[in-house]
Amino acid sequence: MYSKKRKNLMFIVLMIAVLIISASTQAESVDPRTVPPHTVTIFLNPNGGSVNPTSVTRTSGTRVGTLPIPTRANREFIDWFRGTAIGSERITSDTITPTVSFIATARWADAQRHLSPWARPARTGTTIIYIPSFSDVNTTWRSPMIAGMTTWNVSSTRVTFRRNDSNSGNSTIAVLSSSGTYLGQITRWRVSGTNILSRYNMRINTRTITNHANNNNFSLSNVIQSVFAHELGHVLGLRDGSGIHLGGFCCGSLMNHARNRNNIRAPQPFDVTSVNFIYN
Repeated sequence: MYSKKRKNLMFIVLMIAVLIISASTQAESVDPRTVPPHTVTIFLNPNGGSVNPTSVTRTSGTRVGTLPIPTRANREFIDWFRGTAIGSERITSDTITPTVSFIATARWADAQRHLSPWARPARTGTTIIYIPSFSDVNTTWRSPMIAGMTTWNVSSTRVTFRRNDSNSGNSTIAVLSSSGTYLGQITRWRVSGTNILSRYNMRINTRTITNHANNNNFSLSNVIQSVFAHELGHVLGLRDGSGIHLGGFCCGSLMNHARNRNNIRAPQPFDVTSVNFIYN
């Protein structure tokens, strides 16, 4: 009888031990740093510009989503970054809201650094820029080139392109197959002693553009439009760029060599701001 009671007692003790171990194991599987969702304030620092509102609230653990766009004279907004120092974490719509409130600071690009150091069009007060008609180019190429020109015309710049051989001076636009590595290329001349564009020769390389479209599985029409719109940016006085230049302009620019030519085939906000800086 005593032996039976002893066995029962040992069984009970064993079961209690199992329950304790089980409970302990389950408790360890829960992250002790987990914080219940709560409201977090993002304070918006326009960094020399202005923004409205100056703060927004989000729920911790959720995506930040779209933040207000700040404005600043002769600057183009690039993005928000967390903290107050350049090089800190960039904030996108997919950034997960942290558990504590924080400051988001605006990063700006200088519109003047987007401009060519010379060969800018004359500021005559007119908004019409005449270019060669390229009417002899076949439809496969002419149509997306016209589309590229139209993207400038429907933008909020103060200039309008028109195709007119008689009024385009000695400028030329050639669509040809070249052994060169360029997609589009432009040579510009200026009035002696000034930075006023007098004429230009533009070349659109059918060989490299076709290869670029095929190699990247891009639409040929989209790439043609992007390249031609880019070259027209040079006619307006914009310079080339590449990569992400924190003090200049970012990859979203039409003038950026690193852009996705299947998607970026029209002037971006920074391009428009820069052109309007010329035609002020």
